[in-house]
Amino acid sequence: MAPAVDDRAAIRTYYTRTAPHYRWVWSRDHLHFGWWSGMVRHHAEALDLLVQVVITLADLRPGHRALDAGCGVGGTMRLAVRQVPGATVDGITLVPAQAAAVLAAWEPGIGTVWVGDYHAVPVAPATYDRIWFIESFCHSPDPARLVAEVDRILRPGGRVVLADGFRGRPPSTLAEHARFRAWAATWAVPDLQPLDRVAALFAARGWPVYWADVSPWIAASAARLGRIAQAWRWCAVLPVGDPVRRRHVWSAGWAWELAQRGLIRYGLLVADKPSD
Repeated sequence: MAPAVDDRAAIRTYYTRTAPHYRWVWSRDHLHFGWWSGMVRHHAEALDLLVQVVITLADLRPGHRALDAGCGVGGTMRLAVRQVPGATVDGITLVPAQAAAVLAAWEPGIGTVWVGDYHAVPVAPATYDRIWFIESFCHSPDPARLVAEVDRILRPGGRVVLADGFRGRPPSTLAEHARFRAWAATWAVPDLQPLDRVAALFAARGWPVYWADVSPWIAASAARLGRIAQAWRWCAVLPVGDPVRRRHVWSAGWAWELAQRGLIRYGLLVADKPSD
């Protein structure tokens, strides 16, 4: 089933209306969580390190053509082409302002940037050597169709990497269920899939798949989100301003709460398309 128009519209609305929040209190370059390890001292370093983890897992090499599926404002694309000169990284996003931001900060190695749906990338079959999704796979209302599109556009011997939130334990109360649904609706997430269920979609095609729950390395970044929500809660209480942004403040706290309770986990997945 193709993604509904309303799904795409909700994603555009979310990222367009909340863009100031990301710029003001999170990052001008990244819209994702950060990877905290012993070497990291600052939030910005953690954000960059998550990208480096993904690029390393992707095994991006000079001469490769890669796709950043759900590319946001292009921070990952820029780090990738700096880290691997000679690689070309395309991007696709549903949000026109995000595509414009990528092009405004263009660097050598950044290729085509589409405003479009990653369930139907406008390229020929077997175009890409590498594909990655950083906290964008979760926006798909039809993961099976998205995996089929990855299969279509990825070359034999290619690799896909996912870094995203996934379903943890199921809600144990009606209140937990309601909180999860309210968070998901605010962040334009149709639903979260369990990590093993997403892995099974690739495995069913005969692809070797490797995955891991890496929530401990994301926990400090999620806790920062919770602190931001607490500090900005007065903005959500006042009945003025953009209602989407007010709800976004509340939902940041909900995300941290759901992660603490184990309903949302963070995972990495690597899948290799067999060579012909």
